[in-house]
Amino acid sequence: ITASKQVTIRYFPALHFVLDDSVDHHMRIEELLGAIEAERSLREPEDEDDEEEETESAENE
Repeated sequence: ITASKQVTIRYFPALHFVLDDSVDHHMRIEELLGAIEAERSLREPEDEDDEEEETESAENE
């Protein structure tokens, strides 16, 4: 015997379905973080060159 045959319900609860956009939100965050990482990786070589130039000029003084 299944439970549905043993249980009687007088009032069926109202169900409200809500769109779960957490996956879309997660994907957007991943996209933004990827863009930041890509921009950072493009800037790193420039930053390293600037640091080397500063170090060389300080050594020459």
